[in-house]
Amino acid sequence: MRSPAFTLVAMITLALGIGANVTIFSVINNTLLKPLPFPDPDRLMLVFETYGKGPDNWNIVSAPNFWDFPADEPLF
Repeated sequence: MRSPAFTLVAMITLALGIGANVTIFSVINNTLLKPLPFPDPDRLMLVFETYGKGPDNWNIVSAPNFWDFPADEPLF
């Protein structure tokens, strides 16, 4: 009661700290800790196609282009 300004600052500091911790935990939990919502997520892969040498010339293959690849041609 003698110092309401200190109490207000302490409450705001605690609220911001708790809010930041909850936000960081939620992001980490959803991105790193939860399993992916796919069957066999360890078998997912990203397919690139190249049009030159080096990583600057890589493109991620779209799904329709991937489906057009011949089945007997190895991907890697």
